[in-house]
Amino acid sequence: MKEYPILCNDEMVRAYLGGKTQTRRPIKNQSMAGFTKSPYGLTGDKLYIREAWQHEADSCDDYKCGNPDHIYYRATDPAADTFRKWRPNIHMPKWASRIWLVIVDVQIDRIQNISEDAAWAEGVEWADKSNDWAARKYAHTDKLGPIDKFDCLWDSIYKGTEYRWDANPWVWVIETEPVK
Repeated sequence: MKEYPILCNDEMVRAYLGGKTQTRRPIKNQSMAGFTKSPYGLTGDKLYIREAWQHEADSCDDYKCGNPDHIYYRATDPAADTFRKWRPNIHMPKWASRIWLVIVDVQIDRIQNISEDAAWAEGVEWADKSNDWAARKYAHTDKLGPIDKFDCLWDSIYKGTEYRWDANPWVWVIETEPVK
């Protein structure tokens, strides 16, 4: 069993804390879809979430101390120690990760093949036109379903790239559950 890091923004961290069980990540080399090994691991491997964080300066000056009680997480502690900068998720050490997942399944699929149940498993909630990014894309509708909201979420990350929703890229579909 191997352990792999996976980067998450604050919204995704809150979704995992709220029960998110799936994630989709673009396959970097689209021409190799189906012929490449997942960089996120295989069934039974573990993922640890890397998120924006900072080390508590009052009780310990060494951010490499290894004590998770000395860590603040921006996703859930946004006002903590506002005099210091948040460290980016890419620099979070493994010991500081508070969310560990075990991979239940890994598949390859097109992004637009997502089902409503899978969109819910991605952590989306219903949105309406008052949501700014969704309102611009779906101004003609009164309510957005889970797939529409996932489409907006996906494009908020990948719009302007070869992985945008309309390009229907190949993606890794990683199903997880929390480590017990």
